Amino acid sequence: MVFDGSIMTVTVDILRHPDGSEARFEVVEHPDAVTIVPVDELGNVVMVRQYRHATRRALLELPAGKLERGEDLAAATQRELREETGLAAGELRPLGGFYAAPASSPSTCTCSWPGTCAPRPLSPTRSRSTRW
Repeated sequence: MVFDGSIMTVTVDILRHPDGSEARFEVVEHPDAVTIVPVDELGNVVMVRQYRHATRRALLELPAGKLERGEDLAAATQRELREETGLAAGELRPLGGFYAAPASSPSTCTCSWPGTCAPRPLSPTRSRSTRW
């Protein structure tokens, strides 16, 4: 293990090819995630603007977040939607999943459509704002 942080670990794998040459792979492991695609009654996609330090800027994103240890997808989807937008999902419908960065991480992201959402606001954080 090269790095063991609070939300990720980084390891280096060395693979030997049949010809004896080696390839080095840096692997970032972090919890799987959920992404939500909320649409309001006018057909607008609800997004959040969040500062992302790695990019040194605020980005406009779909609501998303990591699964907590032992948390199921539906609970994580509801929690992230509420935390990031102040909305509660109706009937969750899975849209599929993907590897967010397959060249460097085995972590997956599962997308859901939350059906008709109802306002259930929480206190906003300093790093997020909801866009309609």
